[in-house]
Amino acid sequence: EYGMEFGENEFGRAGPNGIAIDAQDYLYVLNARSSHVVKMTQTGRYVTHWGGKGSGPGEFYYDKDHGGPMGIAVGGNRVFVTDQGNFRVQIFNSDGEFLDEFGTKGAGDGQFKKPTHVAVDSEGNVYVTDWERRDIQKFVPGTPYKWSLTFGGKETVAHEQGLFYAKADAYGPNGIAVNSKDLIHVSDSGNCRVQVFDSDGNFTHQIPSAPYTPALDLTGIRAQKAVFEKPVEGEITRRCVYDRDENDIGHPHTSKD
Repeated sequence: EYGMEFGENEFGRAGPNGIAIDAQDYLYVLNARSSHVVKMTQTGRYVTHWGGKGSGPGEFYYDKDHGGPMGIAVGGNRVFVTDQGNFRVQIFNSDGEFLDEFGTKGAGDGQFKKPTHVAVDSEGNVYVTDWERRDIQKFVPGTPYKWSLTFGGKETVAHEQGLFYAKADAYGPNGIAVNSKDLIHVSDSGNCRVQVFDSDGNFTHQIPSAPYTPALDLTGIRAQKAVFEKPVEGEITRRCVYDRDENDIGHPHTSKD
């Protein structure tokens, strides 16, 4: 069903959910429409695909109450994919062969309510964000991968550092990435910030930097959130983009006006 070269509408209206790149520069893209993982070259040339709708090994949930394959990460020769509606993370090799899975439905250690995105550090540890639980869980290599710790959770005071936006009108922990120092960067969309943790789950800082006070006025943050969510006709909307020194650099194809 896939051509040798990917066209503009290859992924349909649902669009690609996530993308990851391996050490050989192959791309792995989640096709929300078909619940497939699609492997391709940097130029968009098709290599292979796997998955499909279902709940068996190598398949992904698909229904309106939950998403299917949502987040993807590559660690070594393993590809990790969050299977949201089946409440698990599935593990494949780079050719799409199913290797293992971990996670079940629930609120306990190693369980998920809505696993969203996934990242892998230099030691092979896996971090999974859960939009509904509002936390991140760490799993260590093994057969299967084993739960190690949970950090984050719902804030008790607005904009509380180390915890995530609690109300249902916006996302809490969503996107996640690990840098070369194994610092865990997690988007806290409802609070318009990225929170940074060490590999033990300790909060280190946030981007953009802002001192925490219980009486913090969120008027500006809410206004900033509204601007970020407003589409701009004719251009790519500028979002939070920062360099390594945490300077706001914007998107290269948009103005800062």
